[in-house]
Parts: sequence; structure tokens; C-alpha cells
Amino acid sequence: MTGGRYQRVLCSALWWERKAELIEVRGCCCEWCGADDEEIELHHLSYEHLGDERDDELVLLCVDCHRQAHA
Repeated sequence: MTGGRYQRVLCSALWWERKAELIEVRGCCCEWCGADDEEIELHHLSYEHLGDERDDELVLLCVDCHRQAHA
């Protein structure tokens, strides 16, 4: 995975649409800690299908849990 490709995916309209779809289906709360009053971010569990991610490769996280996921 190249950094440029990753950034293009994250800045694309499709990425933001995907996030909105998952929030609609899963709810607007962190899937790890349950926080629902935080900004929700979309996190990759795998980069295998970057740009064409499967649902099981993505998780909605609050800012704190997202930071922990990358720590």
C-alpha cells in the first residue's frame, strides 16, 4: 500500500459515502467502547481491499479508540 493511494481513498467521496452507510446500518456510536457522543471515525481493520473494502474490514470508532487502534 502506498501512502498516496491511501490518502486518495480517504479523501474520496466514496469513502465518506461508505462511512455514512455504515453509520446508518450500525448506528452512530463507537463499536469498541459504545461512546455515542463522540465524533465517529471509520477505521480499517485490513488494507487488503483498499478502495473496495468489505464491511468486515471496517469499524466505526470514537477518536480515542481510533487513536488506540493506531498505537
